[in-house]
Amino acid sequence: MTELKSQICTTVEQSKRLLGLGLKPETADMCHFWHWESDDYSRLCASWEFAHRSNKDIPAWSLHRLGSTLINNGIIITFIDNIVIIERYKDFQKSYEFWDDLYDNLIDGIEWLIKEGYFNKEYLV
Repeated sequence: MTELKSQICTTVEQSKRLLGLGLKPETADMCHFWHWESDDYSRLCASWEFAHRSNKDIPAWSLHRLGSTLINNGIIITFIDNIVIIERYKDFQKSYEFWDDLYDNLIDGIEWLIKEGYFNKEYLV
């Protein structure tokens, strides 16, 4: 039997990267919940506001939430073969190849949009 290993949300490292870019924790739809008993994290499929219990908890973003964040910023994402094209009403277009991790690709796109000043400030701290 084939074991599925689908990623359901950003990893702790990816989440920390998004926070470092200035994304508001409230935009997350999941949580890496800190378990004091095991001294480790587990993921919860609950909103950040609902699941957040301690200062060790880390917000997490599902693939759907990352895509929605980009769409709500007026961004169109197109996937053709192994190319990601990010555009906004023909104001700009960025294309790059992706291979391994779609989450990293979307985070790269968010980072680029923030640095270029195209990302909606209401999503940022």
